[in-house]
Amino acid sequence: MDNVYIGVDVGSPNITIGAITDKGKIIKKKTVNLSRTIGDGVSFIDAIIESIYLFINDINLSIHEIESVGLGFPGTVDSKKGIIVFAPNMFFTNFEVKQILEQAFDCPIYIGQDSRVAAWGEYNAGRGENHNNFALIKLDVGIGCGIVINGLLYHGPFNTAGEFGHQLIDVDGPQCNCGRRGCLETYCGKKAIEKAGEEIKEGLKLKDIYILAQQGDDKALRITNQVVEKLGIGIVNLVNLLSLELIAIIGWINDVPDELLLNPLREFVRTHAYPAIAHKVEIIRSVLGNDAPLIGAALQDETTDY
Repeated sequence: MDNVYIGVDVGSPNITIGAITDKGKIIKKKTVNLSRTIGDGVSFIDAIIESIYLFINDINLSIHEIESVGLGFPGTVDSKKGIIVFAPNMFFTNFEVKQILEQAFDCPIYIGQDSRVAAWGEYNAGRGENHNNFALIKLDVGIGCGIVINGLLYHGPFNTAGEFGHQLIDVDGPQCNCGRRGCLETYCGKKAIEKAGEEIKEGLKLKDIYILAQQGDDKALRITNQVVEKLGIGIVNLVNLLSLELIAIIGWINDVPDELLLNPLREFVRTHAYPAIAHKVEIIRSVLGNDAPLIGAALQDETTDY
C-alpha cells in the first residue's frame, strides 16, 4: 500500500476524515457528526481524536502505519505554534490543540486554517500544479482565501493573510460579524445572499435564489448580479496586488450555474483588472472541489508555510 496520510476537514458540527496518498488521492473518507460536543472545545477535540481512531480501524490500519495526521480548522490558526487563535463557531480562543493531538497520536501532527490547507491541496493535487502563485477562494457563510506564493502557503507576519472576505467593499455597507461595515462577505457570504433573498420569499436557500435567477426572476437576478460585482471587485483587487496566475473557487459555487457566477466573474476581471494581467489570470472551479481542504490538510508538513 502507498504511504497513508490522515486528513481532517473540521467543520461545525460535521467533520470529514480521509485517508490520503502522498499524491493526493483519496483512499477512503467519512463524514462524522459531532453536534453532541458543540459548546465545549476540549470535548470536541476528544471526539475528533476518537473519530480518527475509529476511521483508521475501519480501513484496517494501525496508527503506526500512518505517516501523519493533518487538520484544517476554520478561523485564525497559528500552524507553527499549533494554536487555534480564534474560531468563534467552535468556542476556541488561543486553544493549544496540537499539544492535545500529539499526546493522542504517535505520529507527526499538523494543523492549518481550512482555506489555506484547501489551497495547499489544490497546489499539490489539483490545478495548482505548475502554478506557483495562485489563490483558492472558499465561498461559505464567510469567505476565506488560501494564497500560495512561490510554492509556499503565505501567512503574513500577523498570521492573517487571506482574510479575503473582510476586505472593505463599502464603508457604509452592512454590518459584518467582525465588527466593521461593508466587508465583502456581507454581500457574498451564504447567509448574506439568503438574507437578501428574503425580499423575494422568506426562507429561500441560496440554491433556490439561483434557480429563480436562472428562470429570469428580476429580484433574484438583481441579487446574483450584485454577487458577481462585489466578488469580482474582490478578485480584481487580489490579482492586481499579487499578480496571481490562477484563482480556484470552492464552496457554494457548486450549487450555482456557470452562467450566473463563473462566466460573468471571468468577464468582470477581464474588464476591470490591470490590463497587463487581466487576460492572463485563470479563474476556475477547483478541480478537487470540496475535497480540497481534506486533501490539503493531509499533505501538510514542516515545509508547507511561508
